[in-house]
Amino acid sequence: MKSGFSFLEVLITLVIILALLVMGFAALKDIIEKSRASEARYVLGQLRNAQQARSMFTGDCAQSVKELDVIAPDKCAPTHYFRYYLSSEGQRGVAERCTRGGKEPQSKTSYIISLDFRTGAFKSK
Repeated sequence: MKSGFSFLEVLITLVIILALLVMGFAALKDIIEKSRASEARYVLGQLRNAQQARSMFTGDCAQSVKELDVIAPDKCAPTHYFRYYLSSEGQRGVAERCTRGGKEPQSKTSYIISLDFRTGAFKSK
């Protein structure tokens, strides 16, 4: 009687392990990207708070992210995954995922997360 595993048994085991690793890596990439989107939602919330504070104290709305006291780049920067801007006359904050020029790793596809400052509703495209 021989002891040990046959070549075929070892090969099948390695293929199964490799398939599980590939599936796990794909799931991990999705989790990481959702985390980055969560960071963008947080920054958009900060922009909303800053815009509301500005509106209460000065009576007008900022038309640009640079006018608000929030660290949010309006161009893709090596420190952030998203670029941020205001639209709809300062009533909506938008975060656009960088595909070039942003923090590594870059996204292969750009997507947008927006926050309506009046209602607090998020929208993703």
